[in-house]
Amino acid sequence: MTATGARIAWWTVNVVLILGIAAATAVGLWLSGRDITPSRPNSQTESMERVQQHVKKVVPKLLSYTPQSVAGLAETVDPLLTGDFKDEYRELLETAVVPQAQQQRITTDAEVVGVAVESLNADVAELLVFIDQESSTLDDPQPDTDESAVQMVLRKVQGQWLISSFKPVRAAAVRSVRSSAPSERP
Repeated sequence: MTATGARIAWWTVNVVLILGIAAATAVGLWLSGRDITPSRPNSQTESMERVQQHVKKVVPKLLSYTPQSVAGLAETVDPLLTGDFKDEYRELLETAVVPQAQQQRITTDAEVVGVAVESLNADVAELLVFIDQESSTLDDPQPDTDESAVQMVLRKVQGQWLISSFKPVRAAAVRSVRSSAPSERP
């Protein structure tokens, strides 16, 4: 190759490199000015949020009552339950909760303070639900607060999420998880 040919090749390489760098810079600047996040969450995220909001509404209905309202609790929550849990919950109410609540004048108020989705598909959601429940009695009107967690399974029946399982988690595990999890409270 002659000296002139080498100079032309050298300039050609330099021009191509400079144009490539300029093009990459222009594309980078263009992308940095754009909002590249999706304008709405994907359907899995939306489904998780709907399930979490549903749980925050229905769990307090299961666990909150007064001595006057506890007798009608089964009818109130019956449409929210399915499977064996529906029968188990009704039996627990009739044999333990209603008699105790009326006899000891127990009032409880439950609040869901956190919901973790363990798994979710079109028909089944497995969740870990954190609950704060205040209870008071006629003899002890100062409310006691109990922190608990339950593993919960929801099943979609005719388009509605219904509770099919509601199992308490050991207290030590609840304290461990709650102390390491970020709080949802302001």
